Amino acid sequence: MADKSGRSLHHQSTVTDAERATLSFLSYPAVPGVSDVKQQIEQTGKWKVIGKPGIYKSGLEIYAVRKIDTDEVVFVIRGSDTEPDGWKDWRPMSANAAFTGKFHKQHEEAITFVKKNLI
Repeated sequence: MADKSGRSLHHQSTVTDAERATLSFLSYPAVPGVSDVKQQIEQTGKWKVIGKPGIYKSGLEIYAVRKIDTDEVVFVIRGSDTEPDGWKDWRPMSANAAFTGKFHKQHEEAITFVKKNLI
């Protein structure tokens, strides 16, 4: 697979599991509605949020984040349990989407964001 310029998109990532866990943790504001997720991520000194985050009515938030020393880009995706039934993010159909062909709205939003922002 290649990007629009023909560069290969396949390479071995240097992003560690610990870094992924930290980014996941930082995607939730310390003080909801007050803390700035972008600022929390960038204060680490290792990451830069690029472009505009995807913030959706469904509660999904997605950030394209570049690792400063390697130029690797990862997508920090956070769902929500804000929908009335509180179970939609975790419902079994989510795990079975490959078999049913049905995606939760947040899955569709995430796919659209990644495709739109893939460099």
